[in-house]
Amino acid sequence: MRDEADAPADIQPLRDVDVKELDQTLFKETYLPAAVSPDVLAENTRTTEEQMASLRLVDLGPPLGSDRVGCSDLGKETLVALGWGVCHFSAPCR
Repeated sequence: MRDEADAPADIQPLRDVDVKELDQTLFKETYLPAAVSPDVLAENTRTTEEQMASLRLVDLGPPLGSDRVGCSDLGKETLVALGWGVCHFSAPCR
């Protein structure tokens, strides 16, 4: 089994970024329907956090927190959490 520290940098957890700092409306209305087929979504009983984790946008922890991909794609304050260096290569930055 891989250790958390061995995971690629983009999916390593950001322990100081709470899941509440991710735009859940954007996730539910835009990201999720684009990433998962409607048939699968219709049968899905997972929580929003579990859905985000299945798409490698958050780490279920403990503690529950975002990773770099989740923060860059859905973060409300991307620049605060990741800084200009990372945000420069991801779009859109808000």
